[in-house]
Amino acid sequence: MYKYRHDVSNRTVYRFPIEPFMTEAMHRGKRAGWNVYMEVTITCANNRFLNNRWEKDVVNFPRQFFDTRYSREEALAYFHSNNDPRGEEIDQELYQRLQKQYENEARNNS
Repeated sequence: MYKYRHDVSNRTVYRFPIEPFMTEAMHRGKRAGWNVYMEVTITCANNRFLNNRWEKDVVNFPRQFFDTRYSREEALAYFHSNNDPRGEEIDQELYQRLQKQYENEARNNS
């Protein structure tokens, strides 16, 4: 399951998992903390395709490590507050429509 965000001012849409991936970090058989990460798909109308690659990132992989001072829930909450993309939450249908529109515009920028 995914969340979708629209940053109107930057004409960008984002897709990212509702629940990021989370694994226990172990050290000598004991939990040393949490590794939290996710994949964010980015489509920006202001992007350009030059020399067989996009000028701006089309995917981002935020990741953070939280030591044992943080519970699982605290680590997730902190990760979301620092890594979820900005913008207004939108539904999948609007995301797909805007994603196609912005990608077409970006391809025409080249």
